[in-house]
Amino acid sequence: MSTQKIKILVVDDDKLFAKGLVRSLSLDNPWDIHVEHSGKDALNWLSNNNAHIAILDIMMPEMQGDELLEKIISSYPHIKCLMLTAHQDVDCAVRCIKNGAINYLSKPIEPDHLSSEIHRLAAQLNLEFENKVMKKVIMDSDDKIDDAFSEIITNDPGLKLIFHYVCSIAVTDRPMLICGETGTGKDLMAQAIHQISKRKGNYVTVNVAGLDDHLFSDALFGHTKGSYTGADSKRSGLLEEATDGTIFFDEFGDLEISSQIKLLRLLQNKEYHPIGSDIPKTTNARFIFATNQDIEKKMEDGSFRNDLYYRINSHKVDLPPLKKRKNDIALLVDHFNHQASILFKKEKPKISQEVYDLLSSYHFPGNIREIEGLLFDVIGTLDSDTITADQFQHKLKTSSREEEETKMIDLTEGETLPTLKASARMLINEALRRTDGNQSSAAKLLGITRQAMNSRLKSAQYDE
Repeated sequence: MSTQKIKILVVDDDKLFAKGLVRSLSLDNPWDIHVEHSGKDALNWLSNNNAHIAILDIMMPEMQGDELLEKIISSYPHIKCLMLTAHQDVDCAVRCIKNGAINYLSKPIEPDHLSSEIHRLAAQLNLEFENKVMKKVIMDSDDKIDDAFSEIITNDPGLKLIFHYVCSIAVTDRPMLICGETGTGKDLMAQAIHQISKRKGNYVTVNVAGLDDHLFSDALFGHTKGSYTGADSKRSGLLEEATDGTIFFDEFGDLEISSQIKLLRLLQNKEYHPIGSDIPKTTNARFIFATNQDIEKKMEDGSFRNDLYYRINSHKVDLPPLKKRKNDIALLVDHFNHQASILFKKEKPKISQEVYDLLSSYHFPGNIREIEGLLFDVIGTLDSDTITADQFQHKLKTSSREEEETKMIDLTEGETLPTLKASARMLINEALRRTDGNQSSAAKLLGITRQAMNSRLKSAQYDE
């Protein structure tokens, strides 16, 4: 984020003191300092110029510093005012602070003390400046969000904040890291970044999963004719295809160490060599990386280089899983219902409320991709005008069975097992928890009828 150059106005009738003050403040500091020697001249200067900080002497002829302070605060409330005086006057100090002064310093001034005070104010001013810039970016980015993120179906407030953040950093050339579970839309996010950046070149994808070092180098850098057996002709790499554009590395956490070293050099120097060539080429592509892995854990076990991770992690986005976006499930169901109906050339079917209840209680390990697959599968085989929960029940049960069987493994390690009655009670409680107490949906989740659910609940009450 850019910062503003701090402009300082010094007002003191002691010309020698003011000159020395400017000299000490100018050492190793990038501030723009202007001096006036009376309150009247200071106000005249401010009428045509801007200042961020004003350093005002209290004891001056014609217009004293406390009077000048009141006029500056009244007309230019954004200016931070520091008061200086050679006289220890507690009452005057209190009055100036009440009237809006930031601080009150006594002469002779320690240069380091004054410099640190101005540095503190400058940091505060730059933070305020950055906040204003960010707010403007957010206000100006609404149209961009409607357009660039149209493929990401959501009303989730957290994801909308991510959209605003992405809008603010998309125009930079620094690498971008997108993290998230499988199926959360990392590729869609990368495409949105490319669109907002207004880069004129192509959006190019490299799927790193399964690529050994040679295949990675060949895909990325290209090769010359005869550089290896089977290289019958020259081929340009994906980097050249991404000139003036964006290159997206999907699942980059699978990169071999030797490929990581090459990628690090590429990021550092923006240069590469096609296989078989001694002549370097340059790239100006924007780099975006995505992973569903815990890269920090991979760094701990030595399978991922720390320096590459820190080079990649200039800007980072963590996409939330669908289980943390429950309010989006109904929206996604309707969206994919519409898309699937068009694809299969069918009348758009109605969806029963039980479907929404059932899917809202499901954990969706495959995220958006899984809910899309479920809707397309159901609608593709649908022979009625309504989708019911029964058509999803088997698919969801199958999807979660492996997870349930994994949990059951732990039961073999103890000397005792829970009773059937206790196990049934635990399952019913878990089903009710997942469905927010909806007994019909809980029964569907357990594969039993509503009547059987009521019977078991009554039985559990009698047992207690």
